[in-house]
Amino acid sequence: MTPVPRITKKSPVSPEKYYTNVHSQTHQSVTDTIKHLKSRWKCLQATCNKQFDPQTVSMLIVACCVLHNICNRQGLPVVPMTQTEERLEAMKQKVANSPISRKQVEDPKGVQARAILVDRLWNERRIAPESCAGPKKRQKKDKVVESHPPQMNHQQMMQPQMHHEDPSKRPRIVMNNPTYCLGMAPGWGHYPQI
Repeated sequence: MTPVPRITKKSPVSPEKYYTNVHSQTHQSVTDTIKHLKSRWKCLQATCNKQFDPQTVSMLIVACCVLHNICNRQGLPVVPMTQTEERLEAMKQKVANSPISRKQVEDPKGVQARAILVDRLWNERRIAPESCAGPKKRQKKDKVVESHPPQMNHQQMMQPQMHHEDPSKRPRIVMNNPTYCLGMAPGWGHYPQI
């Protein structure tokens, strides 16, 4: 998904602006996550100079994510990249992501999927529309609805799994909305799809 074109900070509050703001925040989170992964796992850096097929790359990224989470649970710090590594990585990425021609062609199916996502995000937002403009215009009467995911303590995470011989008694993983109704085939939502 790409941001909606021609949306600026001065644009009035609209579903498109809300989507673009959420897109920008998500993009920054993804960029930070990839930076952490690249600083911990050198095989993900552009300086690795390895050419793999997309399926191998996706398995490599998933493996690095799993190992990264294990390291985080054990309290191992992420060693930041040196300035030289960061500069070299930025140069390699700049070459790899060479500029696209000025004339961008938008796929009608992609535009339609983005429009569905824009509407869905707008309808499911958790802040009143008049308070979307930012902290300066927010009034005392405006309330931000926050929902926190349930926190699991260390004891709950470390409880042993129950193994059942009878298949009907085994726990199942059920994904309620794996595709968000965007016309994508259902799959494992938390793994990269190829």
